Amino acid sequence: MKKNKYIREIASRLPDCKEERLTGFIRDVDEDGCPVIKPSVQPIPINHERRLRKAYKENGMQGIVNYLEWVHKLVDENKRRIDRAAV
Repeated sequence: MKKNKYIREIASRLPDCKEERLTGFIRDVDEDGCPVIKPSVQPIPINHERRLRKAYKENGMQGIVNYLEWVHKLVDENKRRIDRAAV
């Protein structure tokens, strides 16, 4: 059960991330007054420990490395999006 301890430790060191998920649809009206249905996208916190455990179970250590690269890419995308919004 040492692997669970290590996975928990790795997960605790990862930054808090949120992933956007489709949670439903919203009825809205556009400029012309026509009804429009828009997707409702909500940020949902990521459970790193669960996802790391799943990645390890499927692909071993390479699964954990792939997951860490994905988190790094997600954090970079969020930083770029925030920087563009600030300008």
